[in-house]
Amino acid sequence: MRPLPRPQGLADSNIQQQPQLFLNAFALLTYPMLVIFSGFLTILGGYLISIATGVLTGTEYIYGIRYEFVQFNVSFALIKSVAFGFLVAAISSYKGYYTVGGALEVGKSSTSAVNNSCIAILVADYVLAQLLI
Repeated sequence: MRPLPRPQGLADSNIQQQPQLFLNAFALLTYPMLVIFSGFLTILGGYLISIATGVLTGTEYIYGIRYEFVQFNVSFALIKSVAFGFLVAAISSYKGYYTVGGALEVGKSSTSAVNNSCIAILVADYVLAQLLI
């Protein structure tokens, strides 16, 4: 099997980073979409449970949702989701780019990326809460 020809004048690091940039942009778009979708499902689930149990009528539930709605909560959730998406994508890209070795090192790097992402999300959650609330 012949190796594919390599374009002249291009560094390997540039070729490796292009897919990572695409994935980072994808993560920044995906996290807010997941937050919006989960918020919609939460409201729908609450509506269905309130009707099924007979605790509230549909009209009372909708009135309560509209009465207690705060626009800032939605904005805050979307800001946090963008920040968390950036952190997860950036940390994972960094750890993946600097991985050297075989399958064992890839496993260690991915475990390290998950651990670092979790810690970064906790710190970012605290910082964003202090800044925005």
